[in-house]
Formats: sequence, C-alpha cells, structure tokens
Amino acid sequence: ALGAEALAAAAAAEALRHRTSAAEAARGLEAKVAELAGVAAEAARVEREVEELRTELIVARGEVEGARSEVEKRGADLRKRIGDLEAANAKNEERVVKAYLKIKGDERVRDKARKALAIALQLLEEGLPPEAVAPRPPAPGAKLE
Repeated sequence: ALGAEALAAAAAAEALRHRTSAAEAARGLEAKVAELAGVAAEAARVEREVEELRTELIVARGEVEGARSEVEKRGADLRKRIGDLEAANAKNEERVVKAYLKIKGDERVRDKARKALAIALQLLEEGLPPEAVAPRPPAPGAKLE
C-alpha cells in the first residue's frame, strides 16, 4: 500500500505540476490575446489614420490642380497683356517719331518764313516798291505759322 500511496502522491504531484503549467500557459495565452487585441486596435487606428491621410491627399491634389490651372490661366492672361502693351508701345513710339519729324519740319518752315519776312521787312525799310521783288510761291506742303 505504501507503493500505491507513493505512486498516488507522485501522480498527484505530477497532476499538480501539469495544472500549474497549464495555468501558466493559460495566463501566457491570455496575455498574448490581450497584447494581440491591443495590436489589432492600434492597427485599426492606423488604418483609419491612413484613410484620413489619403482623403486629405486627394483634396490637396485637387487644390494643387486648381491652383495650377489658375496660375496657367493668369500666366496666359499676363502674356497676352504684355503682348498688347508691347504692340501699343510700338505704335506710340511710331507716333512720337512722326510727331518729332513733323515738329522739325514745321521748325524749318517757320525758319524759312522768318527769313522771308526779314528780307521783306528789309526791302520795305529800304523803300523798294513791293512789285519790284517777285514773290516766290511757297513750297508744296509748306505751312506758314
């Protein structure tokens, strides 16, 4: 009976050791399950954040494309305006040159008219009759001021 009791005690000790080992394994598994649940929750949070960031990226790309279109349109408008201003500037430069040439031409005519008037005055002062001096017809296109 002593052998049977010893065998029963050894079996009970072995069973206790297995139960302890099983309890430790169960606690370890519970800890792993809790850890995995935490990881799964973190993964779900990260996935939501990724989706939010994707949405923000899509919105930002849309805004960039809109801004790019606006910049291109504004650039085209400004290039057209520059072309218009350059054309107007060239036209105005031509007008200035023509006006300058007309002023110079008018100055020459005025100088010739002054000389003619000075000669006529001198002749009048010398007492010559005006019929004695043959008047010259004015040059074509000449204006007297």
